[in-house]
Amino acid sequence: MGQYKTTVILLCNLLSRFTCGLELVSLPEPAMIPQGDSYTVYCETDEPYEICKWSHVDQDKNCRVTSDEIEAKQGFECIDDSHIIWDLTETRCGITTQNAARSDVGEYKCTVGVLEPEVSILTASVNIDVSVPAIVTFRGTFSDTSHVELDLNSEAVVSCHVTGGYPEPTIQAAIGHEKDQIDTDEADQILEEIGNQSNQLDDGTYEVTKTFSFIASEEHCGQYVKCEAVQTDEEGQILFQEQDVMSRKLSVVFGPQPLESGFMEPFTFVEGDRELEVNIIFAANPVPENNQAIWHI
Repeated sequence: MGQYKTTVILLCNLLSRFTCGLELVSLPEPAMIPQGDSYTVYCETDEPYEICKWSHVDQDKNCRVTSDEIEAKQGFECIDDSHIIWDLTETRCGITTQNAARSDVGEYKCTVGVLEPEVSILTASVNIDVSVPAIVTFRGTFSDTSHVELDLNSEAVVSCHVTGGYPEPTIQAAIGHEKDQIDTDEADQILEEIGNQSNQLDDGTYEVTKTFSFIASEEHCGQYVKCEAVQTDEEGQILFQEQDVMSRKLSVVFGPQPLESGFMEPFTFVEGDRELEVNIIFAANPVPENNQAIWHI
């Protein structure tokens, strides 16, 4: 009689353990994936599952595997989508998207379950986004040539254009001596924004045009006007920032400028001296040649 009671208690404990059903011990986490990268999302259970399913809700795409197929399908395509493959163990139901694109954006739903001794089905959803680096170009006057000639004291308008960026890029323009970067601290002159147009395309990326202006000065001659796009995530972390910004070399045209007061000190000479040498340094672009600078006494 005592042995019978023990057997019943053990059987009840066993049934109680199965009645609790399957539990998820790890859930997929939302992520922002750079375009072209690979990423894996998975659900992990405390016990082996019998069925595993992933759905791309926005695209209405589904793929399913049973526990008997884990070994055969591990690392192979999920349905007919060649860039999505299975990442499976007996307790891990996952998919890896290779070469991520904007078409992969959206909600993904994981479903795992067992059918015996009782049906237990669990689901979890996650949102995946895909970031895309912006392509920066000049428009207008600065788009035609690598060198731009401006008249002294003339107003120049710089148009910086971005296509294909996600998240929406922040565009800035500057003038400085370095060609391939913008120094926002001290070295570069950050240009004043005078216009901004932004349009979100069908794939979620942005087309943005910003215009800036500056007055051409002597100091700008030989420097570079530059456009740059910076993209950050929701926490403000930089996703993309071009290492080689778009740039154009400036040439500012101006004649010899009046010398500043006190620049040239008075001089005297003794009567009878045959030679007198006077040197004056002045700014001009282009440089006068072939007696184009004329002295008057």
